[in-house]
Amino acid sequence: MTTKFDAIIIGTGQAGPGLAGRLASAGMRVAVVERARFGGTCVNTGCIPTKAMVQSPSSSTKSRPAKPPSPPNLAKGSNAGSGAWPTALSIKVRHASNHLR
Repeated sequence: MTTKFDAIIIGTGQAGPGLAGRLASAGMRVAVVERARFGGTCVNTGCIPTKAMVQSPSSSTKSRPAKPPSPPNLAKGSNAGSGAWPTALSIKVRHASNHLR
């Protein structure tokens, strides 16, 4: 006996059941195939981050130690007070002062 399907979903992990439901709702004849327990690895035994495990060795060969950050110059007369932070701080202080009056 031959059965024809419009789509065959392999695996019932995170996307499988939802995709099967959407395709079936659209009028497609759908088959779902799962070799073990419904829900896939994450639901039944805990996720194994295979993509992270595969990429780790590759990433470590491309990385290099970072330079330590330079300490901020807080000396009087330095440009430590320039930029967006003092502006944001003055707006916050002005806003708070208006509410205290």
